[in-house]
Amino acid sequence: MEVCMSVLARKEEKLRKNFYLSIDLLARAERVAKEKESNLSLVVSEALRHYLENLERQEIELALEEGYKANYELDKQMNEEWKTVDAE
Repeated sequence: MEVCMSVLARKEEKLRKNFYLSIDLLARAERVAKEKESNLSLVVSEALRHYLENLERQEIELALEEGYKANYELDKQMNEEWKTVDAE
């Protein structure tokens, strides 16, 4: 029963969309699909999923970096204030 539930949980609602791809990109994607014994739709979906996850991760890392930079002076000031307490 777990296998059946796992398969059902992975099934996603899908919509058909039309996209234009360069001939080279299409050929590369088709080659990968053939090598992986998959289909073009799965290869393109997986590639897009990875691309979007990478973009989202970059956005989070940038936001964290900006937050660290924005709070640097405050953190530095707080560290100075605690130096006397730490020395005791």
